[in-house]
Amino acid sequence: MRALFTLFLSVATLCFLGCASEGPTPDEFQEQLRRGVSGEGQLTPDMDRTNDPYVKPREGRPTPRE
Repeated sequence: MRALFTLFLSVATLCFLGCASEGPTPDEFQEQLRRGVSGEGQLTPDMDRTNDPYVKPREGRPTPRE
């Protein structure tokens, strides 16, 4: 049982260490934060969801379905 636990712990540790390097570096993260705080970031344009069946209108009467 102890060998099985050691094996499981080793595999979990290797999986965690393999994913640890993904994502922005500390310098990239600091630059992203600086741009966001100073207002130099870029907003994404609004998506047109008028024909999306999963989006419900927020106010007023619902639009009739076709």
